[in-house]
Order: sequence, then C-alpha cells, then structure tokens
Amino acid sequence: MCRTRCVSLMFSLFVLASFAPSTALGEAKVMVIGDSWPAGYAGNLEAQFAAYGHGTWKVKNSAIPGSTARAWADDVGSVLSLVILDLNLNPSIQYVVVSLGGNDLHGGFPYNQIEQDLRTVVGRLSGETYWLQGILLPGYDILDWDQSNDCLLLAAALFGSVLPGVINPLYMEIGTRQGIVAAEFPKATYLNLWGTGQGNPGSPNIHAFSPAGYVAEDCVHLTGTGYSTFTREIYCRYFAPVAFGESCDTSPGWSAVPGATADSTLHGRSSRVNGIVFLVLIPLAATGVWKHRLKRRT
Repeated sequence: MCRTRCVSLMFSLFVLASFAPSTALGEAKVMVIGDSWPAGYAGNLEAQFAAYGHGTWKVKNSAIPGSTARAWADDVGSVLSLVILDLNLNPSIQYVVVSLGGNDLHGGFPYNQIEQDLRTVVGRLSGETYWLQGILLPGYDILDWDQSNDCLLLAAALFGSVLPGVINPLYMEIGTRQGIVAAEFPKATYLNLWGTGQGNPGSPNIHAFSPAGYVAEDCVHLTGTGYSTFTREIYCRYFAPVAFGESCDTSPGWSAVPGATADSTLHGRSSRVNGIVFLVLIPLAATGVWKHRLKRRT
C-alpha cells in the first residue's frame, strides 16, 4: 500500500512541477511526454525550431524518465489526467510528442499490452484535449550494444543475445505497434526514424548497430549530438511540412567520425541520472526475460 502511494505521489509531484514555465520568452507550442528519451531531447527539439527560424516555438518537457506506457495508461498519480488538464489550460500548445514503450520492453516484451496502453494514452489525448492539432509518435532508434563490454553484458541479460539481428527487431516492433495505434486516430502520426543514426531514417540495417558516438555510454540513450540528429529528423519530417508548410534539407545525416567522442549530456538531466533509473529496472527486466523464456518452453 505504501509503495503504491509513494509511486503515485512521485508521479503527481513530477507532473505538477512541470507546469512551471520553462522560459520567459515565447510560448510553449509543443509538449513532450513519455520516458527518458523525450526528457533527454526536449531541449534539442526546441533548438531545431530556433535553427529553422521559429525561435518563438518553445517545447515543454513533461516526460518522466523511467516511466512506462503502462503507468501512463493506468494514470498512475493522475499523470495523464494532469497533462491533459495542462494542455486544455494552455491552448498555445498545439502538438504533443509521445515516446513510450521502451521501458515496457525491458520488462519482458509484452507487445500486445504496449499497444493497448499506447492506444489508451493516444485515445485520451485525442478525445479530451480541445486545442490539440497533432500527436506525434517518433519512436526510438537503433542502439549500439557493442560499444563496450558493459553494454554487451547488459544486452545478454536483457535479450539473451548480443547480435543486432536479434536485438534490433525487438525494439523496432515497438514502432510497428505505434504505427498501428497512430493509424486509428486522425490527429496521430507515427514517424519511422529507425536507422537515423546509421544515416538512413526509415530504412535501417537491422544487422548492424548505430555507429560510435551516437549512443551514450549508458547503452540506452543517445548522446547530445545523437539527439540533435534525431530531433532534426523529427522537425524536418513532421513539423516543417505539417506546422509550417516548409521543407528542409535533412542531409548530411549522422556526421560524427567513427570513434569520435560526442557530448553525452541530456537536456535537463544527466546521463548518469537516466542510467541510474534504467539500472534500477535491470533486475526486473532480467526476471521478465526469463519468465518469457519459461512460458515459451511450457
């Protein structure tokens, strides 16, 4: 009972704190919700608007590192209800970027549940927000599990393999489920960005990981430069044509040379904090993997 109350209180306080204005200049036009990925790239996405001449467009960061699609769908701590209230009280926010499912995957590949939870979240955003024009699901990108021994050990614990041809499709299935859900709601759009780090957004090589310097040392997030590349694709492939009726040159793609050291700082939170959040989930993830294997054997 105490554990449930504590989790609910944590989520409520986090979302209430997010109501505070992020900047004194301009208005928030976009809100990001979900897990540590959008929490990490909210600032990078805002920088894309400025870089392409729309500096008055601000991005409100309402994402919660470590959160799951299940927690948002279940409205733990009223997290989704508070976000919807925030959207309705702030009609300047026209778009919501939703990134969820990654942490659920680490809990044992419950794809059908992930899909249903995404459907609940997107459905409520679509039906209960009065001013919202678009809901974007940009998914994630291929990681780089062979960048270190620690990452290889983590991959083996989570997936029972270190091969990209095994691991990449497990992540990309989240994108498939996001696409299914987005197709059900007129306001929603799924953006296929798998392969962005490889220089081929939407056409990934599933038998290869992303290159050195694109993925942070914690194995599960991008570097600052990686997020800049990822959010440039989000801007150019969605916001430029949809919000502004413009186009932009998305080339060149990932520009870090092999072995380059890129900035790994996440906007608003450190890689260390996000890594700690993820490490807390590792025992649960490993348990989920073995339960999944046992079910398949029985």
